[in-house]
Amino acid sequence: MQNRICIAVTGILCCLTAPTLLAQSPATLIPLTTSTTLFQEKTAKLPWQQMTCSLGATKPKDTVPSISTLFTLQCALYATNEPYYGKPDGFPMAYYYGVIPANGISTYSTILDAEPIVHDILRRYPNGQQLLYTTDHLEEKPSTLILLDGQSRPIWKYLVPTAPKKSISYISFDATALTNGYVAVYYNPTLSTDWLPNNEIGYNQTSISLVIDRLNQQGTVINSQKTDVKINAETRITLAVEEGKNIGVWPLQDGGFAISLLSLATNSKTKTQASYQVVFFKEDGQVSSQAEINLEKNAAQGTKKFFVDPAGNILVLAYSGQGKESWQSVFQNELTLYNRQGQQQWQRPILPAKNDTGKSACLSWDLLINPPATYVVICEQRRYVKGEWVKNEAYHQLLAVQIDGQGRERKRQSILSATDMSFLYYTNQFGINASVWQSVLVDDQLFFSLQQDEKPIQRSDFFKQITEGQITLSEMFNLRLYQVKLVK
Repeated sequence: MQNRICIAVTGILCCLTAPTLLAQSPATLIPLTTSTTLFQEKTAKLPWQQMTCSLGATKPKDTVPSISTLFTLQCALYATNEPYYGKPDGFPMAYYYGVIPANGISTYSTILDAEPIVHDILRRYPNGQQLLYTTDHLEEKPSTLILLDGQSRPIWKYLVPTAPKKSISYISFDATALTNGYVAVYYNPTLSTDWLPNNEIGYNQTSISLVIDRLNQQGTVINSQKTDVKINAETRITLAVEEGKNIGVWPLQDGGFAISLLSLATNSKTKTQASYQVVFFKEDGQVSSQAEINLEKNAAQGTKKFFVDPAGNILVLAYSGQGKESWQSVFQNELTLYNRQGQQQWQRPILPAKNDTGKSACLSWDLLINPPATYVVICEQRRYVKGEWVKNEAYHQLLAVQIDGQGRERKRQSILSATDMSFLYYTNQFGINASVWQSVLVDDQLFFSLQQDEKPIQRSDFFKQITEGQITLSEMFNLRLYQVKLVK
C-alpha cells in the first residue's frame, strides 16, 4: 500500500490530543465459508459463468440484529465470461443469498431471479427477515418491495405503483418495519422534473413530492399519502448521493417514523454544499416536526454518516469546516447531534492520540449506535507529514471511539493495529481506493467486514476450489470479517 491516501474517499482529518494507545489488534479474523453441497444444490442447474460476492450488514437505522443473523452473503451470477474493466459484462441472471452468523458459516440460502435487474437489501431484522427492493432502470419490470424470511425466501411482494414509462430508482426509495407493519417512501411517480442546464446532474426543483405507503404485516397497502418536502434553494436533488440514496426512512421508538431527504449543491460557488431535510411523523401519519440541516461547502463532501436514532436525534459525522491550523483546513472530524427541530445540541471533535513527530488525523470509517444512547465512531489514526499520509507502525491503527448521549467521550480503543490494516485500501487501474466497510454492533460485540475490489471468479474455478477446500470464501472474493469486543 502506498502512503498517499485520498482524503475525499477515506474520510476526515483532525488533530489535537488524546491518550496514546498501544499497537495491538484485539479483533479476531473470522473465516467465511459456506456448505459446498448447499451451494451446488442452489446454483448447479443455472447456466452462470462468472460470479462476484459481497457482504451486506444490518443497517444502523434498524433494531439490533441477533448474533445468528449479522450479515447477508450476496452473490451475483452472470451468464457471460466477458469482462468489462475487469468485471463481468452485463447484468446478473440471478442472486444467491446466504445468512452469515457470528461464526462466519452460511448454512441457509436461496436463489432469486435477477429481473428486475437491481437488488438492494434495505433492512435485516433480528429474526433473519429482510426487506429486499428490486427495480429495473430499463423500465421493463415494475419496482417491487419483497419481505424475505430467515432463509431468504419470499413471504410477500408489493408492486410499487409507477407511472407509464417510469421506474423508481433505488436512490429514491426506502422502506422499513414499524410497530404494526411497514412504511415505504419514494418520489411521486407522476413527478414532473426538469433536468438542470449545462450538463449538471440533478433536478431543477426546490421541493419534492413524496409518496408514503403504509403496509400491514401481510404487505398490503392500508394507507397512502403524499407530502411535499421543500429543499434548500441553493441545492438540488442529484444522482451523486452518499451511501447511494437520496431518501432515508427511520423508525422511532414512539411508534412514528422520520423521513430524510438529501440534496447536494450543483453550483460550486454556493455556500451550502448539502442539505438534509428531515420530517418527523406520528404513528398515525401526521407531521409532528421538521428540521433542516445545512452543511457548508467543504463539510458536505466529508459527510461520512448521517442517521436519525430511535429517540429522534439527528446525528451527522462530517468535516467541521473550522480547522484552526492552516494544514487542518476544513478536515476537523466532528460528530454533531441535533434535535427534531434541527437545533444543534452538541458537537464533539473526534481526536487522534497525540503525535509528537508530526501532525495527526483520524479518518472516519463508520458511525454506529450502541443502545440506549452511546455513539461509536470508527476512525483510522494516521500521521500527516509534508502533505502526505505517512505509514507508521506504532501510530497507524483503527480506533473505536465511544461518545455518550451528552457528547462526552467515554472510551476509546484500538481495534486493528498497523500490521492488520493493509486490507483497508487496495490499488486498481483507478488508483488507491478505500475498501468497502460493513459493520454490525450487538451487545458490545463489533463485527465488521472489509472488501477490496470485487473479484470475479469463473464457474469452473469456483467449484474446483470450494470442493477441494483450497481457499475460503474470504480469499476467493477479497472479503474479511472481524469480531472485537468494545470496552465498557
